[in-house]
Amino acid sequence: MSAPGSLVAGGVSVGLPFAAGRATSVVALVSGGQETYVLAGGVPVQRARVILPLPAAGWAGRLMKAVVR
Repeated sequence: MSAPGSLVAGGVSVGLPFAAGRATSVVALVSGGQETYVLAGGVPVQRARVILPLPAAGWAGRLMKAVVR
């Protein structure tokens, strides 16, 4: 299994430790200099991963903290 969150081609990959029993909302905060961008999406039922697309090319960063609620 890959990391819970990581940068991949085209976006931020967010994963759960198990397949979702129901649609699960996810939010990622990405720092872009002095601005913070909010990426939101959902993990579909019976899936464990979603890729949130980045709105601009050339971003680099790292996942700071994942919060599961």
